[in-house]
Amino acid sequence: MKNIISNYKKYIALICGIVLIFAMVYPYARSASFSVFSGDDFSAANHLKGSELSMSKHIELGADYIKTNYYGWLGFYTSLFLNAILSPINILSMDGLGFLMFFNVILFYFSILFFCWILLRHTSRFNLSWIVVFVSIIYMTTAYKQLQESFYQLACAITYTIPASCALIGASLFLLYCKTKEKKYFAFGILFGLICCGGSLVDPALGCSLILLIITYIFLCNHGLDKNQIVFLSLWVLFSLFNALSPGNFARHSVIDDSGIHPIKAIVAGIVEYEDRFQFYSTQTDWVVIMLILLGCGLFVQKKDKFRNYAIVSIFALLVPVIVAFPVALGYSNFVYYSFPNRTVQIIDIAFLLSTSNFAIVCGAYIREKVKDITAFCIYISVLLIVILAIDGYSARENSSLKIFNGLRAGVYQDYNSDVRQLLDLIQTTDEMDLVISKEDYPDRIDGFICYELSTDYNFGTNKNTASYYGLNSICIDGE
Repeated sequence: MKNIISNYKKYIALICGIVLIFAMVYPYARSASFSVFSGDDFSAANHLKGSELSMSKHIELGADYIKTNYYGWLGFYTSLFLNAILSPINILSMDGLGFLMFFNVILFYFSILFFCWILLRHTSRFNLSWIVVFVSIIYMTTAYKQLQESFYQLACAITYTIPASCALIGASLFLLYCKTKEKKYFAFGILFGLICCGGSLVDPALGCSLILLIITYIFLCNHGLDKNQIVFLSLWVLFSLFNALSPGNFARHSVIDDSGIHPIKAIVAGIVEYEDRFQFYSTQTDWVVIMLILLGCGLFVQKKDKFRNYAIVSIFALLVPVIVAFPVALGYSNFVYYSFPNRTVQIIDIAFLLSTSNFAIVCGAYIREKVKDITAFCIYISVLLIVILAIDGYSARENSSLKIFNGLRAGVYQDYNSDVRQLLDLIQTTDEMDLVISKEDYPDRIDGFICYELSTDYNFGTNKNTASYYGLNSICIDGE
């Protein structure tokens, strides 16, 4: 009877956790399905124009697109390949773009949950606190800000978000391989590493850092490594170097900063960015509250053997956000002191939130071991939570997922998608070679969304790329 009640509680808690996670992720996924073409899409579409005519033409133009960019602008081979293969303007419709962006969001949050699940299963025994951990981490990644570039722009999704998802899945598969020695985990882990390391350099920095941390943990536990574990890390590093050392990356850096590469400044900038993220989360969100909740979860974690080794690695993991920020700082030089792009901050934030969450749980587990009167400590934590909640300025009305849900209810994203479709139909069917679009025909922008941006200036990038794709001389918005 006792076991039946215990299982009943687990099922109820699991269902509640699934419902809460669905409620937080659904608004992002649904709104992403209404994504529209952006300037970068038209830029790639012009290079790939004609690929829709035949498969051989598609392959020919795609290969030329990858080669041109790899040698001339950037080494992100995954994003170049996916852009060449998918190119929504040439190959797919706006509906196809919406499906891709929906899939991107689902994959991203699945990878976070999968990583957390494998990590917890490897270091502790299942109990209800796991569900609280999953909900808390998804809450932090959905509540605090809209990830507009990563979730609503294809170029950023295939350059940043999808490779980051592959980093988390690949690291999880490597941990499974280390535990089971099954070759399928090794093979798929290498495949996901290949995809991850071809994204923006923040992604291989994240992925290789996770693999290195896992290897450090394995080494501490076993006092050595087997050949395949070293091979696994080496391949991920080689994939990353193929990306980082591409001629295009150096060509791009020379345009941004021709004074050279400054690794020391980049390290300092990474530390400054870490401090900035800590300040943002500790002062503008309820991150401190969530950390206390996760610390409380740690009190109930049923540790497995060699947990002390895991705790040591968890301390090193706190440095991962700095490592992830380093290649961006190195690539943009002094620009990074002023602002990191939104798409890059998302990956840094994932590293920050996962590493600090993990550390809070580890601290809770050790407090459980050291503190004699655990009931009194739980009461103290509860009182502290109440005090922080009372003085915390963060409001539920600021929750980004809730804001997006309200926008979906009001039809904001649906209407904007429909308006952009009408505008593109007008551009495609016009008889004018120098098209001037009235302000009435141009959709109003949506906050926190990647919109189709045209300008009153004929020479604006998106204007020129759109006009070129549709065979017009020029396009602009009526400035009067």
